[in-house]
Amino acid sequence: MPEPGRDVVKTQDRAAFSGALGGSGSILGGIGSITGLGLTDPAGLCYFPTVKQLIVLALVGWAHIAYAGTTPNVIYILADDLGYGDLSAFGQTHFNTPNIDALARKGILFTQHYSSAPVCAPARGSLMTGMHVGHGAVRGNAEVQPEGQEPLPANTFTLAHMFKQAGYTTGVFGKWGLGAPDSASEPLKMGFDRFYGFNCQRQAHHYYPYFLWNDHQRDMLWGNFGLETRDYAPDLIQQQALRFLESNKDRPFFLYYALIQRLPLRRVLHRVNEAVGHDELGAFEVLEIKV
Repeated sequence: MPEPGRDVVKTQDRAAFSGALGGSGSILGGIGSITGLGLTDPAGLCYFPTVKQLIVLALVGWAHIAYAGTTPNVIYILADDLGYGDLSAFGQTHFNTPNIDALARKGILFTQHYSSAPVCAPARGSLMTGMHVGHGAVRGNAEVQPEGQEPLPANTFTLAHMFKQAGYTTGVFGKWGLGAPDSASEPLKMGFDRFYGFNCQRQAHHYYPYFLWNDHQRDMLWGNFGLETRDYAPDLIQQQALRFLESNKDRPFFLYYALIQRLPLRRVLHRVNEAVGHDELGAFEVLEIKV
């Protein structure tokens, strides 16, 4: 029986998820954001209010109907501080984001895909577990020193675990923020086969860090020591994500691409402005160039 007052997914939903991901074949691309907002459902599925129902049932259920008998690949893009109205796919008119719009046209456009929290860690915890923040283990940005955030419990069942059970290869690239290195919930202990990026969301505020995590190892960025800014983390993360995609394109994969998109942006904007010859370029145009 469901716990009173708790948003849960029925036990048969997990089986439905695995069944919906059976077979082999087509590619399905998804685009989302921390403020995301639901599912435009051409197949006529019902709207479910819980995060797990939206992501697991609506997304995969839609894929099962649209690609009956296939195993769609799933690319989930999560962008820090990207507002619902910041993309031209959602009606923004001040500048164009045609590459992101193309993903929306070819994949699934979420229109009621709400964030569960106004800050990073609990929102990402809900995304990974499907739990309301009030019932989740992570309810704020609790820091772990010298690096990382409060971990999820060791027995947490995540979205990545579900994909693994369905025969998928899984990878997360970008910002994790759900458990310090060597904790119970670093990415490779939470259902992911591959991880490259920032473990700590605090360190992800910097585009030129001293290191990034390459699975269990620190990838030292010697070009950023002292006052140097030669190793631009978003470029390195993108390169690893593309390698993962290329190496797994012939098998089912789940790619969770957790972009960093935080202030301060002045140095990044100046760098991109010089590269493209613009006098002034907005933060979300930088994201568009990356896509």
